[in-house]
Amino acid sequence: MNVISSVGLISVFLLLLLSSFLLFSRSPNRVGNVLFALFLLVTSLELSGQFLGDFYRNYELINKLRMALVFLQMPLLYF
Repeated sequence: MNVISSVGLISVFLLLLLSSFLLFSRSPNRVGNVLFALFLLVTSLELSGQFLGDFYRNYELINKLRMALVFLQMPLLYF
């Protein structure tokens, strides 16, 4: 595993950890936390291609779903 894959793996782990915290925390700004958590989840799916590239090449449907979710990334950040 090279350096880029290692950094990608650590980044995906941190994004998943932060998004799970935002989803399960109770706060007055619940809608903002959920939208930001969804943005982080979509970002982590995009970054997972750094170290799961062979998996995505073998399963075309999952790869197409991942590529389609990338288009939701910026609207989730906007709202």
